[in-house]
Amino acid sequence: MMTVKRTIRKVTEDFHGALANWKNMVEWTFVHNDPRGLPPEVVQHLDSLQSANPQVTIAIWGEAQLAELKERLDLPAMEALFGIVPSSSDFETLVMEDLLPVINDLQRLDPPPGQVPLTPPSPDKLARNELSDDAAALLTLGRRKEALVESYFRSHPQPDLGERIAEAFRLTYARLRNQGKSPDEVFGYLQQYAGSGSSPKRQGAALAVLSYFFERCDIFEDAEPGP
Repeated sequence: MMTVKRTIRKVTEDFHGALANWKNMVEWTFVHNDPRGLPPEVVQHLDSLQSANPQVTIAIWGEAQLAELKERLDLPAMEALFGIVPSSSDFETLVMEDLLPVINDLQRLDPPPGQVPLTPPSPDKLARNELSDDAAALLTLGRRKEALVESYFRSHPQPDLGERIAEAFRLTYARLRNQGKSPDEVFGYLQQYAGSGSSPKRQGAALAVLSYFFERCDIFEDAEPGP
């Protein structure tokens, strides 16, 4: 998280740098990813820049504005940004070698050892977490190759690797939930965390890993126990 002082310095440098390169600039937007919004000092600094440069319209974009822009994109633009969604046939042809880049990337994050054992959630977990049909469909696709992921962890020379990565997912999920993100937003962030890339094979492998940990550890809330 950037401090107020560093953020103000970045705003100043970026704005004047853009103004130096585009003499006829008419609009400049400061984009940030702080879920709390910008601190008042930064907003005041942007207002001062606006007053000093009335010829340029200065705007502020956060996650809400980016989400609104995403909704206006057509399918080719969405695929260019996020990659092509893997199909059923992409999952059917997934092999162990396709999982290795995803697992290796997660392993490089050096997840801490977990303390909670991997336990399968109840069938009502999707409903409890109010995930959309799209998220549910992606997890259903990912389940096609859960056995492949399980086989990888079972045969890995580091017996605690699966639990270490599971703990990293738990911590990431808790952080996102505490930021107040919606279930689908959390799912999207976790999909990126799993290493979803541009190719359908890479996305399929990431979904298989994400689905495996969704079913076996505390990613999202488990369903209410029955009476």
